[in-house]
Amino acid sequence: MIKVGCCGYPTSAQRYYENFRVVELNKTFYQYPRISTVVGWRQKAPKDFEYTVKAHQDVSHKFKLKAEGVNVFNKMKQICKI
Repeated sequence: MIKVGCCGYPTSAQRYYENFRVVELNKTFYQYPRISTVVGWRQKAPKDFEYTVKAHQDVSHKFKLKAEGVNVFNKMKQICKI
C-alpha cells in the first residue's frame, strides 16, 4: 500500500484533513512534544487519519541507533501510541 501525504500542513489542518489521510510530523525530530500536545493532535484529526513521526534526532544522531538510546526510543514509542 502506498500512502501519500505531506511533511507538515501546507494549508490549514482542517483543509488538509479533507484531502489527505496521512501527514508526517517533522517537529518530533527536533523536539519532544508534550503528551498533551500529541493528545490534541489526535483529537483534532479524523479517526481514520494517520500520523508518521520522524524519530527524534537523538535516536539517529546522538546514539546512532545504539542500545544507549533505548530510553529515547521508548519516549518516541509513547508518543506514537497516542
